[in-house]
Amino acid sequence: MSSIGNWAYVNTVTVRPFLRHNDRGQAVYGDPYQIKCYYGEKTETITDSDGVIHQTTAYYLTEHAGIKAQDLVGGKPAKSVQLINSKPFGETKMDYKIWV
Repeated sequence: MSSIGNWAYVNTVTVRPFLRHNDRGQAVYGDPYQIKCYYGEKTETITDSDGVIHQTTAYYLTEHAGIKAQDLVGGKPAKSVQLINSKPFGETKMDYKIWV
């Protein structure tokens, strides 16, 4: 874990990866796992990589690189995952902001 992660990522959250939609159009998720993170509450309007506008209520910061839009993070679908460049702070690992 990076030096930023050592002091900033003091929470954990459960992630369930989105796998597919079933024949009734319902989301199917994989097995849950835990990641270290920072949690913040903030209502914000964001635009995802497909140009869709979303209203968000919270975000997670983490070094975990495997999360994608539609994964369940803290029981809510991820609306957008943004890469945060931590290199100006001397870090070699990138961080991610997950909007839910």
